[in-house]
Amino acid sequence: MTKEYLQEIKASNNQETFKNGYDYTKANGYYPDITNKDFQELFLSWAKKQIDSGADAIWIDLLYTQVQLFYSMTNGTNDPAVKEAYAAASQLVDEIHAYGASKGRYIYVGTWSEPAAHYPGAAPKLDFVTNTPLPEEITGGLDEERWNKLGSGAKNKFGNIPHFAFIDWGGKPNAPIDVFSQQLSKEQQKEWLIKADAFFQGKGIIFIYPVHGADFWGARKC
Repeated sequence: MTKEYLQEIKASNNQETFKNGYDYTKANGYYPDITNKDFQELFLSWAKKQIDSGADAIWIDLLYTQVQLFYSMTNGTNDPAVKEAYAAASQLVDEIHAYGASKGRYIYVGTWSEPAAHYPGAAPKLDFVTNTPLPEEITGGLDEERWNKLGSGAKNKFGNIPHFAFIDWGGKPNAPIDVFSQQLSKEQQKEWLIKADAFFQGKGIIFIYPVHGADFWGARKC
């Protein structure tokens, strides 16, 4: 597979823009290659700027998504693309820690527990991991079996590091936070938050209340 074709695949969800074929000049973004040295330098420059500006912790979205993508294509963790992507993602965590140490500070680094929790190899030196309720868990109740697997997977891979749950805003226009803010009444939101807090406490997971701004899609009720 060429890198150009990979970009076309990742952009294919925008059918209206590319109904006559993929045109890289019309793409509103590109899927980065985490093994690319230039991208690594760019990514770390952002992290270093945040640290220099006073950040004490950095959460990296989709850090191991390239690993997951290549695994689904090759159906095997022994494929070089899978191994190299996993190593590159973990190296970014180490580089952020190292830069913080060079400034006399410890920087906490976290990302999603999945898919890293289920790939072989040394666990990345993460300080915390996160997961989110799915949109259907906002309206239909939290899936205990799912969260048991997430909790045990994170603990087995990363040890006793903090495990957080928060209502994510990714996956528009039906992101978990969109469903929470638009499909639940204020009373239902209050009830859901109370139940979720108790649910996660029972599983040793720290629930983060939705006080972040992010990019809500018209969160009129929240």
